[in-house]
Amino acid sequence: MVEGVQASTEDMESAEYRAEEKVARPSVLAPIRGKLTVASVMVLLSSICSVLPFILIVEAFRRLLEGSTEGVWPLLMWALAAYAARAILYSGALFWTHSVDADNQLGMRRLISNKLRSVPLGWFNERRSVDVKKLLQDDVEAIHYLVAHAQVEFVAAVSVPVNVTAHPVDAHGAGDLETVKSLGVRRITFGPLWQKWLTEISAQQLASWL
Repeated sequence: MVEGVQASTEDMESAEYRAEEKVARPSVLAPIRGKLTVASVMVLLSSICSVLPFILIVEAFRRLLEGSTEGVWPLLMWALAAYAARAILYSGALFWTHSVDADNQLGMRRLISNKLRSVPLGWFNERRSVDVKKLLQDDVEAIHYLVAHAQVEFVAAVSVPVNVTAHPVDAHGAGDLETVKSLGVRRITFGPLWQKWLTEISAQQLASWL
């Protein structure tokens, strides 16, 4: 019975902690929300630059297959420029978020230090030095991923078209074209499955000659 009461009390405390954390998280990020938005825009642009080279290279090879070399080199140069722009934008976004995180951590430590100056000495007597260290250092560093990585990685994940490899006849295991499009797929490649299908067709056509 006592164990059940203790477990119930722990669950209530855990629920209260999660509720407080849910309320506190937006207030922690509110002062730097605009700066993180700048990084998100940079990552969005880098995602566009990661797709652009494929379009340019396909166009270059299309012209080569048609027997024309006009404009091929400029297309390839633009593809390389897009790759470079992607690297610069993504690296710049991470550098920016880490700079924002460093400033944010410094500001939070100053606020906590100023708060600790005004608390009664008895507050320190009731706590260990490790508790104060956790408050000033560990808890502040714990939000590093939230500020410097979380939003950037989320934008990068959702902005790049999802690619799947499908069979040219049997389609994808998840379903037909409309099905995979509804799942968020924006780019479909055949890869080695196309070569496998051509091999099967060629074997059927050449069977009578063997």
